[in-house]
Amino acid sequence: MKRLKFRNIHCFLLRYFKYILFVHILLLVVSIVGFVYEYSIKKSRLKEYLQEEFRSVILDELEERASEHKLIPVYSTNVSESRANSSIYIKTEQGEIQMKQDSLKRNIAEFSFMRSLHSTLLLEKFISLDSIYTRYMDCIEVRNVFADIALLYIDEKMDSVEVGDSSLIKSSNKLACYYAGYCNEFEFTLFASIPCYIVCDNCNARIWIFIILLSGILLCTWQKFKSESFSVDMKGQVLQIGKFVYYSETSHELYRLDDYKFISINNRAADLLKAFITCPNHTLTVEQMKELVWNNTETKDSTVRATIKEVKDKLKIVDKEGVIPLKRIGKGTYSLSVLE
Repeated sequence: MKRLKFRNIHCFLLRYFKYILFVHILLLVVSIVGFVYEYSIKKSRLKEYLQEEFRSVILDELEERASEHKLIPVYSTNVSESRANSSIYIKTEQGEIQMKQDSLKRNIAEFSFMRSLHSTLLLEKFISLDSIYTRYMDCIEVRNVFADIALLYIDEKMDSVEVGDSSLIKSSNKLACYYAGYCNEFEFTLFASIPCYIVCDNCNARIWIFIILLSGILLCTWQKFKSESFSVDMKGQVLQIGKFVYYSETSHELYRLDDYKFISINNRAADLLKAFITCPNHTLTVEQMKELVWNNTETKDSTVRATIKEVKDKLKIVDKEGVIPLKRIGKGTYSLSVLE
């Protein structure tokens, strides 16, 4: 019974192969689109986090160094600060340094006082790029964000310093760029490469859906190919009695190849069908049926007729074209049309 149920399920899948395959492909496409969308959203959020964390680390480092050295910046302007390309003089131990403001660059500080404070700190070289890099890596690791990172620092003299994975700088994997100092004279650039598995860790459900749907498509295709080559699960001798119809002597089942139908018949009906298939001209009288199937000529005619009707009914299920009829050709004589 379990074997028959499994086989019926198998036949159902094959019979509606096109529709099942279409639904699987449609769901797979929807799943892929959803995965790509979710992947892009999560990666975008991760990039935003790395950018903001980078800015926060630079500000924290500058603030700590300022409080540590108790700096009070001294600066003066020779042009109104509200005008574009204004310039400023920053006083340091080496003297006054004139700088021109570039309002188009993204500065990490919004207020003039803070910008001038940063200029003083950076001019006096109180800030180390190594300390910023170490602090930044510690921050993102606390959040379990693992990415390949490189930092590039360019000072007011256009001298550059880099730390981290230098290959990211060479490949231009630029993620964020911030400027410090009153006139944006100091540049901090973050280069990062985010491994795919970091983003995919949060998309496990969609990945499993993708795998299941793809497996379903492959399974349906394989079963279809298997059925077309007629690797049917019918044990024992299999007899072809029609263009698409086969009969298994061992399992007592009729099978329609193009419609993937298995029809089980009882023992007496199976013995009668086999007798028709194997006898000369596929023709039997009632008396011959009694002898071959029941081994008893005293069997009632009504029993024989009931068995003949069952064979007819089973054949009609698999013989849609009606080319394998079991019909009476004379008094007490029946014939089965079988593909030769």
